[in-house]
Formats: sequence, C-alpha cells, structure tokens
Amino acid sequence: MSLPYDKIPKRQRMTALCREENRLRTFIDWPFVEQGACNPKAMAKAGFFHCPKENEPDLVACFVCNVKLDCWEPQDDPWAEHKKADPSCVWLKLSPKERDFLKCTYGEVIETVHKCEAYYMKKVFDEQRNFMVKATEEKRDDILAKAARMV
Repeated sequence: MSLPYDKIPKRQRMTALCREENRLRTFIDWPFVEQGACNPKAMAKAGFFHCPKENEPDLVACFVCNVKLDCWEPQDDPWAEHKKADPSCVWLKLSPKERDFLKCTYGEVIETVHKCEAYYMKKVFDEQRNFMVKATEEKRDDILAKAARMV
C-alpha cells in the first residue's frame, strides 16, 4: 500500500517516517524499482523518503536531516550520496541496531527519535542564524557605504 509523503500530517511525519516500511511506501512511481543500487528498499534503508515534485520526479529527502537529493542514476549508492550531501546527519552515525526500529525497545526508539529531532532543530536554527548574520552584515555594509558617500 502506497503512502504519499504529502498525505502524512506534518506533525506526524517524523514519527511516521522513522519506520523504514513507511519510508518505503512513499516510493510511488520511483524510476528505479528493481534495478540498480538506488532501488526503493535501499533508499528507505538509507533514511530517504520519496517527495517528488512536478519537475523533480526522483526527489528524495532524509527524514532526519531533511537533505534533499534528485537526479539519481541507477548505480548511485544512497548511503554514499547521503554522506556526500550531509556527512553530519545523525542517521548515518547510528548503529544498525539503532536504525532497526522493529527490534529496538520502546525506550531505545524514543531516545533515537530525540537524537534525530535535536539534530534537525539544530540544523534549522543554524540556518536561520546564518541567514540573520548575513542579512545584518549586508545591511551594515549598506549603511557604511551610504555614510561614506555622505562625507
């Protein structure tokens, strides 16, 4: 049964997509169904869910770090591509046991989800902080340039 990611309520996505089987169900109309390294099962195992756009039919995102990747080729290794795009993603650093939610105890699952959420929140905060620093610096430079012209 398919599970289009955009049909999962935003507040429940992180929890729902923690499960590999739910990520796997998002790969509707995935171009590399059986062949190649980037088949749906391998993609879901590497933390990706399928979130296609009209002009990006092979767009995927990591449920932890939210890195988005497209332009996949059949031979692309999902783990290697994920590591290239965001080497600090917590999903890449978890042990196979931590990734295997079906065999973890409830407490281990909650602990792992908290690690993932904390990483994602830090990433969002860092992006916002960097945006604000850049905007402030640009404004300061603009004011200084205007002041220099007035002198």
